[in-house]
Amino acid sequence: MKKNSIALILLIFNLITYAQESNVGKLVSAAWIKKVIEGSDKNELISEFGKKIPSKTIDLKSYDNSNSYLNLTKINLDNDVDDEYLIFIGSYYANTMFYVVDNDFKIIYEEYLWLHNDYPQLKIYSSNDQYKFFSFKFLYGRGSGYWLFSNKIFRIDNGKVYLVDEFIDNSNETSNNKGINGMIKTSNIQEYGGQIFLYYSFDLYPHKTVLQQLGITEESLSLIEKEKQAVIYSYDSAKKKLVQNGDYVTSDMEKYAFEPGNDSLFLKAFSKDLDLIMENGTENQKKVVRYLRKN
Repeated sequence: MKKNSIALILLIFNLITYAQESNVGKLVSAAWIKKVIEGSDKNELISEFGKKIPSKTIDLKSYDNSNSYLNLTKINLDNDVDDEYLIFIGSYYANTMFYVVDNDFKIIYEEYLWLHNDYPQLKIYSSNDQYKFFSFKFLYGRGSGYWLFSNKIFRIDNGKVYLVDEFIDNSNETSNNKGINGMIKTSNIQEYGGQIFLYYSFDLYPHKTVLQQLGITEESLSLIEKEKQAVIYSYDSAKKKLVQNGDYVTSDMEKYAFEPGNDSLFLKAFSKDLDLIMENGTENQKKVVRYLRKN
């Protein structure tokens, strides 16, 4: 079974687990939040929180708290006058729950984050109006020569948290011995005037097994190399989504970023680029394109 299929199964399992154990709607103690802001003992605060808001990321029986994690951000994210609270919390820094708590101290959103060896990464995007986008890095799975991180972007509207977009942070696939492998990443993510700006980069190549089958002696052969493809997203208030302006990076390319190793989707997403290779590419590149389209 492919690594990304396993990651999807694990993700679905986690979603089902947390749908059954949802803490949305529960109240977080105002006194607890005050103690966090004042800098009280982190591990005591994590334990206190876990007793009232249970989750598998807080181990109340653990005696080793050296890698525990608690981060609270107080900020006004919508058009009212009161602040919200963004919380990452867990007994291990790479295995946390993320909570959005409204000004009435009620949990309005939660999500489980497993980041392997990384710390949670929160980003608040500035905006001309009071509504602010916020995002965190999410890991779908990783293994030997494979990983897939995304960026999830949210917005609060009328007291509800909306996932307004999700795009790749970086992915890497090296085990697809029947077709295309490589790395896809985004960079320089910024917000200006309510729009999100970022760059996509693609470095995609055939597996060495494919090269051997085709009698190509080159150790590596680049097929798709796109550096810093600029993309702009605007917020659609009716859809509660960020919508791309233009098609420099198509929806199929964005979809492929989440399904590295899916050669059928690769052929669809990069069909125009492959047509250009058939016109102007090297003979070895043309061999690979013919092989992929035939198989």
